[in-house]
Amino acid sequence: MTMEIETLRTKKEELKCELEAEIQKEKSVEENIKILEEKLAIQDLEEKLQEKRESVRKLESIRADLENQYNQPKAEIPATDDAKENDQTEQSTGLLVQEEQATATEPVEPAEPTEKKKKHGFF
Repeated sequence: MTMEIETLRTKKEELKCELEAEIQKEKSVEENIKILEEKLAIQDLEEKLQEKRESVRKLESIRADLENQYNQPKAEIPATDDAKENDQTEQSTGLLVQEEQATATEPVEPAEPTEKKKKHGFF
């Protein structure tokens, strides 16, 4: 019987050691899972950050182009009295009013209809 007790105690110790090893392995795997979850969260944030940086870069490029267009002087047309009035109107109201000057051309005669069209009314 003592031999059997020794065998059982040895088996018990082996199982305790194996259980402890599995507990340590479980803790290690759980820690690895947490690390991987954090890495994935960081990777996701880095991707979003990169997309946002790209978006901001494009917007800044558009803004710079528009600023360049705005800052470039326009070719000036010699100011006439009408143009000066337009400038004054724009300055006083804040609105741009563009007037067209009439040119001397022959009056356009309205075209006469060759046939009268019948009107169809649906009631």
